[in-house]
Amino acid sequence: MKKEKTCPVCGELFQIPPTQPKKKYCGIKCSVIGRRMTKEESADKRVNDFIESLPDLPIVDALEGKFNPGGSTNTVYINAKGVLAYPEKRYIVLVLER
Repeated sequence: MKKEKTCPVCGELFQIPPTQPKKKYCGIKCSVIGRRMTKEESADKRVNDFIESLPDLPIVDALEGKFNPGGSTNTVYINAKGVLAYPEKRYIVLVLER
């Protein structure tokens, strides 16, 4: 007898074949969406855990963005070793009070 599960992305009920007992999503589309959501959630958790582990720094804000060498008024230039190797990665910039 096949087990049934509810897809956490779309909410549809689907059957789990005996050969895939750990199947989590109803199909490929939901799988891609679900993995992307999980990845973003774990990244946010890592950032929050890191900020909480810092000593008592006067953090004013945490800005999120991508490194973009082009110029605009909203560009944040990141001066860090190796940042050019990861142009598509997201960065968190902590704004501290002096």
